Amino acid sequence: GFVGNGRVNGFLSVSRALGDHSMKKWVISEPYVTTVKINPAERNILIVACDGLWDVLSDADAIEFASTFEDAQAAASALVTKALQEGSTDNVSVIVVFI
Repeated sequence: GFVGNGRVNGFLSVSRALGDHSMKKWVISEPYVTTVKINPAERNILIVACDGLWDVLSDADAIEFASTFEDAQAAASALVTKALQEGSTDNVSVIVVFI
């Protein structure tokens, strides 16, 4: 198998391939896990989103944009709107958590 343009065997996106029975030969579903220490004195932001956001915004741009909001729900909704305005044609779902 191969991954090309973010697709396993050229046709199924990597994130969707994790649960696809026909892809188990090529895609392991064991997640990469890491621990990161955060500074509680700083405002930390966690963004969980699907490809539709990351196709059109970089990590840094999404964090910078989300940091302008006081409410996490408002930030998530605005990121969805921004992704669509930037031309995303993929699924756009976003969760923002202010830590």
